[in-house]
Amino acid sequence: MRARSVGVALSLLLLSGLAHTTAAAPSGDSRVVSDVQIYMGILLSELIRGHPQGHTENSMHSGQPATRGEFHIVGSLCKASAFRWMGNRVSGHIDIRRINLV
Repeated sequence: MRARSVGVALSLLLLSGLAHTTAAAPSGDSRVVSDVQIYMGILLSELIRGHPQGHTENSMHSGQPATRGEFHIVGSLCKASAFRWMGNRVSGHIDIRRINLV
């Protein structure tokens, strides 16, 4: 149940662009939700170019970006009261689907 709460909180933070929420205390690029400190960062996907074949980063974004303007979201979870890495597996997926409305 707690893992689901943290997953929902992380998803909401991603979708809201790190907007303020009533359950989270703002502090730069991080938030605390249910004693879990969530750190987030966004960088250009173009920065992963040049990794050797088989490197983990090459599997993200369906491979190395072919165009400019794609982004890579990174995050980490720590227990806020002890400032320790939680060691949990966290996964997520953000997808942009384009549809023709004409």
